[in-house]
Amino acid sequence: MATSPALAAASKFRRIAFADQFLIPIAAGWMPGFDLDKTVHARSPINQWGSADIRNTPNAFVGKHHTQASTDSAEAFVSDNDFAGNKPVWMLNLLKYASDGGKRRHDAYVAGGGNDFAGGSLGRQFGLRVVYSARRTFESLIGATDWDTVAIVSYPSRNHFLTMGGNEHYIEIHEGRKAGLSETYIIALRPER
Repeated sequence: MATSPALAAASKFRRIAFADQFLIPIAAGWMPGFDLDKTVHARSPINQWGSADIRNTPNAFVGKHHTQASTDSAEAFVSDNDFAGNKPVWMLNLLKYASDGGKRRHDAYVAGGGNDFAGGSLGRQFGLRVVYSARRTFESLIGATDWDTVAIVSYPSRNHFLTMGGNEHYIEIHEGRKAGLSETYIIALRPER
C-alpha cells in the first residue's frame, strides 16, 4: 500500500494536513480479558475536578517536568465538555526511557502502583485498567522520536484519572516515572464503538 502510485498521489494532502505526526509500528494484541462494557468501581472517593482544583491541589500530572502537563493544558482538559461526566476516558501513553537505568526506574514506579500501593492497587482504588501494552515497538517510521513503550490505559472518568494524580501516595511513587522517562506524551481519548 505504501508504495502504491495512487496512495503517493493522495498523500500530498496528508503531508499538508499535519503539522506533526508519529507512525509507530507496534506488536498487535489487546490485553487478555479486557471488556469495554465492564464497569470498574473505584474503592477510593473520587473528587469532582474544576479549573480551581488544578491550580490549588497538588497533582502528579501537573508541573514543570517534561513528564507533566502544563497548568493551562490541564485546565483545558478539565474544561473540555467531551470528557465531562461519568464517561470513560482512555490515555494513550508514548514513553521513551531515560538513558542509564530509565526502564528500571519506570518499572519500579509501575510495581509501586501494584498490590503494595497503600489501600490496594491503582486499579482497585481508581478504576485504572491497561487496555493495551505493546509487547514490542519498532523505531518510528514517521516522527523524530523512537518510543520504547506504547500503552493505552482506561479510567471510568476524567475525575478518576485526576483524583489518582492528586493522591499523596501516587505523587510519591510518581517520582520514579519522572526519573525513568526522558520523553513522553499522554493523550486523552474518548473510546467510541
